[in-house]
Amino acid sequence: MNLSNYTYIRDALSDASLYEQLAEECGELAHACLKKARKIRGENPTPLTSEDIDDMIEEEYTDVVLVCNMLGLDIDSYTYSKKIDRWAERLS
Repeated sequence: MNLSNYTYIRDALSDASLYEQLAEECGELAHACLKKARKIRGENPTPLTSEDIDDMIEEEYTDVVLVCNMLGLDIDSYTYSKKIDRWAERLS
């Protein structure tokens, strides 16, 4: 990664613009995940291969993480742990 590119992008874009970008990337990730579910289920099939969809998901996830990093967002390990516990509790 070229640090000067990172700095250039961060300096060029406002927080509002980055949050708009994050929303767009999240939408694209959601769209790719919905395609994967369709592929797994075999209902309302998509012509894309499973590998193509996996690549789409990986690319969109990378975009989401990149914009989160630009915004200085990070995972709160305490909240992360609690969410895993609640999720497991709901499943049991």
